Amino acid sequence: MNAIFDRLLSGKTVGVAVSGGMDSMALLHYAKKAEQKLNICVIAINIEHGIRGQESVSDSAFVKDYCKSHDIPLISFSVDAIALSKTDGISVEESARKLRYDCFDKVLKNNQCDFILTAHHKSDLAESVLINLLRGTSIKGLKGIPYKRDKFIRPLINTPKDAIRAYVERENVPYINDSTNFDDLYTRNFLRLKVIPLLKERFPQFEDGVLRLSSLAEKEDEFLDDLAEKFVVETDGAIKIDLSANEVLLNRAFIIALKKIGIKKDYEKKHTDMLNSLSTDKNGVKICMPQGVTAVKEYDFITLYKKTEKLDLSIPFSLGETNFNGKTISVKHFSKESDGLYFDLDKLPKTAVFRTRRDGDLFKPFNSGTKKLKEYLIDKKIPSRLRDELILIADGNTVYCIIGIEISDLVKTDENTINKVQIN
Repeated sequence: MNAIFDRLLSGKTVGVAVSGGMDSMALLHYAKKAEQKLNICVIAINIEHGIRGQESVSDSAFVKDYCKSHDIPLISFSVDAIALSKTDGISVEESARKLRYDCFDKVLKNNQCDFILTAHHKSDLAESVLINLLRGTSIKGLKGIPYKRDKFIRPLINTPKDAIRAYVERENVPYINDSTNFDDLYTRNFLRLKVIPLLKERFPQFEDGVLRLSSLAEKEDEFLDDLAEKFVVETDGAIKIDLSANEVLLNRAFIIALKKIGIKKDYEKKHTDMLNSLSTDKNGVKICMPQGVTAVKEYDFITLYKKTEKLDLSIPFSLGETNFNGKTISVKHFSKESDGLYFDLDKLPKTAVFRTRRDGDLFKPFNSGTKKLKEYLIDKKIPSRLRDELILIADGNTVYCIIGIEISDLVKTDENTINKVQIN
């Protein structure tokens, strides 16, 4: 077995996911044997999935005994994949995988290890690509199982199963057989036991071919992601997707944007379909996404943002620098022409305040009649999600200045202005 470990593991604590089967026991044995040479600290992680009753419990006991006799720290979990399968309406395979990675994430978040190694090998990769292909995958699915993803590393992913078996026999590594591995009711087992052997009869290099396909798909996927990334912009605490992208890149841009806003695990194809539908909808239409994210059509963009509570803040207007909700407002007497807004201080009511937007606010643009502030902001194409964050100078329901945007015709400077002030 030729297990390749990244240099980044040196000096780190690595958790080896161990079920007690041949592959994971081989990986645990190899990692422990090479612990000093690789300058790593090895711990084991075992998860009892509650699928096979006492047999599953016995497998975990086997792992516990092995770790104890070989001085390997062990972190154990017991979960119920069957119960989750029933409540979530997913297969037992899917529920077991979800619970397994929930446990791994918990270990990482608790800083009990820096990386987690899993014993996926070349045959696993071939099976995954085939499963994804049968489900109608995109290029991403053809990548199969990546060598490294975030804090997860699969050092055996290019290693043939025969090489692992030879290592186990040579090193006398004990292991147990999971009886469910021979139950072809499970999709992966059906492919492993029935379909792939037939493919190998006709195409002996089947796994090598899939490995090459996976490698090519990974490179092309990265290239397309780089192109799609150019249509995703982070601004104003939100993620904007430029709808000028073509269909292929737009779908990738949706996925990139969902991940950037924090939806890394809960998104599904139905969510990208929802965004696709939104892209042809009217301006201002909103839809709800997972984890409290809202998607809104904003002209030539779709914007993803997490809605914040509307604030109703108000403090007296004053000259100088004022801190308003974490932002600094500067109002000073005019000295020389520069960027910013200007107005006639003597035209501003003495009772004016700095505040946020309220229902019923009115605004009189330059050389125009009075209109509702909301209508003015729509005309200026200010996204609705940003309107409640605007800082106004107002008195009653009359708005005299929308800071950073415009002043009212009511306080504009003229030839009679004496107290000209600048605000920014």
